[in-house]
Amino acid sequence: MENLPPRPWSELVGKDDLDPVKGDVAVLKADVAVLKTDVAELRSDVGGLRSEIRAEFAHLRETLDLRFAVQDARLEAFVRERVDAQTKLLVLAFVGALLTTAGIAIGAVAI
Repeated sequence: MENLPPRPWSELVGKDDLDPVKGDVAVLKADVAVLKTDVAELRSDVGGLRSEIRAEFAHLRETLDLRFAVQDARLEAFVRERVDAQTKLLVLAFVGALLTTAGIAIGAVAI
C-alpha cells in the first residue's frame, strides 16, 4: 500500500476503465455458455456410448456362454467315450486274466 500514489481510490480505477473489462467478461460468459452446451452434448454422447457398450458386452457374454456350453458338451461326450472305451478294454483284460488264471489252475490240478 505504501507504493501506491497518494490519491483516492476513485481516481485509481474509474468506471471508464472497467468498460473494456465488461466486454471481455461478456465474451467469457458467452464462451462459458457454449462450453456448457458442449459438455452437455458430450455427456449425452458418452451416455449413449455407455449404453451401446453395455449392450455389446451383454451380447458378447451370451455368445461366450453359448460357446462354452457347446465346448463343455463336446468335452463331456469325448471323455464319456474314452471312459467307455477304457472300461471295455479293462473288462476284457480282466476276463482274459481270469481265464488265464483258471487255465493255469486247471493245468496245475491235471498234473
